[in-house]
Amino acid sequence: MRKGLAEIISSRSRYYSGRGPTEINVQVKGSVITVRLVGMLSAVERNLLDFGRVDLIDQIREAFIDATGDKLCQRLREELGLEVCRVTRGNSDYKKDIGVLKFYLM
Repeated sequence: MRKGLAEIISSRSRYYSGRGPTEINVQVKGSVITVRLVGMLSAVERNLLDFGRVDLIDQIREAFIDATGDKLCQRLREELGLEVCRVTRGNSDYKKDIGVLKFYLM
């Protein structure tokens, strides 16, 4: 399940942003799956970070999850049998180029 989830997240990233993370770590604790993604900042996000505009990176990523979260949950259900009720962003560290996604299972 962890490997399948990592592959889905990576392929999704490549499809939408043209590149995937350099490293993915999946942790399962009860009904919460935490996915840590390293090397995810796009060129635009790196520039925003350089200009101190972390707020815009947060807005972009939140909007992206809002726009694609249902489709991602559907894919996880179809391919892995995971019943995900919600996807959120976790505490990311953009300076270290680390993003976090949290999946809440039903």
